[in-house]
Amino acid sequence: MIPKNNTTRRIAGVYQPLRPPWAAPFRRDLSAATASAQDEANCAQRRQQRDSSRLRHRGNPARRRVVGIGAVAVIAYVILRLSASVVAFIGTAGMNAITKVMGFLLLCIGIQFIVNGVLGIATDPAIVRSIRDAAAGSPAR
Repeated sequence: MIPKNNTTRRIAGVYQPLRPPWAAPFRRDLSAATASAQDEANCAQRRQQRDSSRLRHRGNPARRRVVGIGAVAVIAYVILRLSASVVAFIGTAGMNAITKVMGFLLLCIGIQFIVNGVLGIATDPAIVRSIRDAAAGSPAR
């Protein structure tokens, strides 16, 4: 009997060695892979119990939202309270550098919005069809 470890799997109650994917045979032995209807039902029942227990332990979604908003509010409050000491620490030159970096990031985000909008319009099937029909000279539908 082969012992249970990370290189074995249990098939029909017996641990059998795993083969790497590149060593799989061309034809599979279906006798070990077939399962009875009772095995399928048991597997479905275990899956349903597992999924329902996952949902049960997640907690109240409204409470999680309130806790998340509260955590963000506390973090924002702490950052704003410490802003005077941060400005004193980094000085005028540091503030200018941070301002330029933030402006650059805002510009990048704006350009990304524009690119996503243009791609959304350009890849719309109705618009592509009308452009293709106009280029071919046929009337639009």
